[in-house]
Amino acid sequence: MIHPASLPAFLAVAFDKEAAVCDVRQKQYLGHSNVFETEIEAAVPRLFALLEERITGLEVHSPVNARLGEEVRVDLHVSGANDLCSVAKITVTDPTGRRVRYYGGNRDIVAGAGSTSFKTALNDPPGLWYIAITEVISGEKKGWFINIR
Repeated sequence: MIHPASLPAFLAVAFDKEAAVCDVRQKQYLGHSNVFETEIEAAVPRLFALLEERITGLEVHSPVNARLGEEVRVDLHVSGANDLCSVAKITVTDPTGRRVRYYGGNRDIVAGAGSTSFKTALNDPPGLWYIAITEVISGEKKGWFINIR
């Protein structure tokens, strides 16, 4: 047991098999191994994920243009981690720069894939809407514009 007065300290963590290790809070890939070292501090939680493969990016498929009142569907795939179960954080920003929280939110990623959709209101502002997706384990991000008229 580590005494709190001796913190910060380094701790070696070992697993029974090799995995891609991610520091979820720091959004940092730590390597592919069955052991890694980390610094711990009193009252500072650490969260690590063990994955079959390293997450290397996000692929996103969405329309380039849409009409007000139409549903906008976005499909995503996490590159490098086909069996991944995680969460995607979706943010949608209208042309005035206002984040529209009820069009975004958290969506499940199952077997490395997920989707989201939202239907704009007829009185939403037309123009370039910005959509951003962040995979929460790795911090991989993808952002793009959709012209909604």
